Amino acid sequence: MLTSFFDYMFYRLYMWRKKKQDVLADEVALNYVAMLHMLILLDLGSIVRVFYSFEAPPSGKYVFGLPVILAIWYYNYYRYMKRFKSNNYADLHMKWKDESKESKARRFRFLLIYVLMSAVGIPALAITLSKLLH
Repeated sequence: MLTSFFDYMFYRLYMWRKKKQDVLADEVALNYVAMLHMLILLDLGSIVRVFYSFEAPPSGKYVFGLPVILAIWYYNYYRYMKRFKSNNYADLHMKWKDESKESKARRFRFLLIYVLMSAVGIPALAITLSKLLH
């Protein structure tokens, strides 16, 4: 289910950039999806930090963060650039090519809400919980 959500997001971003004749449309979509995955991990980390206080070593954030960022990017690279690009995204196109305008609009609203909640809502919740609990 969740991979289908991110596949849909990738496909819509890819098609949008492709219509604008962007030669790097697939790479732009890949980077958007990878950044959203990283944002979700940061959100989860902020919520965990509310309940479990811990001190990271001064250089620990870089030692831990860089491999995680590279792993997320490589996962997305393999999934979208190797797996789907080999057949020119035909699998994704077949899945969503006949989507109605209403369905497309509803999914776009859901994507927008999801991105906004990931970027603003969850960190705000973590900050609020932190202030209430400490």
